[in-house]
Amino acid sequence: MASGVRTYRVVNERTSALTGAVILVVEDDADLRHILSAILSRAGAEVLQADTAEKALDKLQRVVPDLVLTDVSLRGGRSGMWLLDEIRLSRPVPVVALTGRLELGDLSPLGFADAIFKPVEPKALLARLTAVLERRRRPRRRGPGRKRTAPGRGARAPAA
Repeated sequence: MASGVRTYRVVNERTSALTGAVILVVEDDADLRHILSAILSRAGAEVLQADTAEKALDKLQRVVPDLVLTDVSLRGGRSGMWLLDEIRLSRPVPVVALTGRLELGDLSPLGFADAIFKPVEPKALLARLTAVLERRRRPRRRGPGRKRTAPGRGARAPAA
């Protein structure tokens, strides 16, 4: 990073983790919701939209997206924090916070997979959401105490 300029990994739209991903965008500002949806659609994602947390939860009863991008401070009803709590109760879906409130700081201890601050920069949005999806799709490493796969079932037999 030189002289305060941030650089982001350029996301190739054809090989992006967003290609084919189903993303639910929850934003009460219609213009911003449509802009976010257009950016994500161009990157190959299938985008669902909701303008309230309640409508988002209704959509989540019918479809399980790969990721939810929600405004933290939704007007006219429940907040993005409430939506996060509801999602965490029953669905293993990463939720990314979208906020203009810099004083909120790090939202990961609250359970958000990441936070994106407004105004949204398209390349940064794509890079952050791609990173969240790649972390989710990455196979987990074998932890201590787990048995190895038996020979002939995916593991190599010891050399003689």
